[in-house]
Amino acid sequence: MFQRWIYNRLKVPERMESVRPRGTAKMTRFERQFDYLRHTTPKKHMTDKERAKLLKKIERYANWLDNALPAFPISIGIDSLLSFIPIVGPLCGALFALYQVYLSTLFGIPLWLLLRMMTSLVIDAVLSSIPFVGGFLDLLYKANLWNYEALCDYLDHMDTAASGATSSSSSSAPTEPNIDKHYQDIATTEISWTQLFYDIKHINTSLITWIHPKNKQS
Repeated sequence: MFQRWIYNRLKVPERMESVRPRGTAKMTRFERQFDYLRHTTPKKHMTDKERAKLLKKIERYANWLDNALPAFPISIGIDSLLSFIPIVGPLCGALFALYQVYLSTLFGIPLWLLLRMMTSLVIDAVLSSIPFVGGFLDLLYKANLWNYEALCDYLDHMDTAASGATSSSSSSAPTEPNIDKHYQDIATTEISWTQLFYDIKHINTSLITWIHPKNKQS
């Protein structure tokens, strides 16, 4: 009881939350150099009610994995607890996290955002695999909450752009929606999973050939 009073007095949970990296869907200058990354994953046709239900499900998974026990000085999730179990724990946590990312792709997110989410999971997996301290590092780096926040940020700005375009078309004097330049033109056409896997395979083959070129015999 006294220990919890000290933590609350020092505002330890609030301070830890304030330094946690927040997920964002702002497209960087580096990502804008690759038009291919603006393709989006296949979008599932859903009603507004179904979209809200799916987003709530993703939020529930993110909190379950990273914030299941918020009463502690540092919020603890199932993913953090699994990190203390060698090999099997991080593997199970990775599978749960990948499922959350899959659910996010149903909204038709751009490939650069999908790549960010996967990178976030790789960082989380590397930290979790460090012996002894991996579990503690995983308490501070909450990849699943980051991915959920990035998804919400993307959807919010896409909805803003869509509502701005609708109001502009219905008015006699069209006005540009007030959107941050980092959120403009961040997604284009949809790409199928089959084409995406084929492109990834082609990139891997080209990369391997470049690293280990075959010796041509004269």
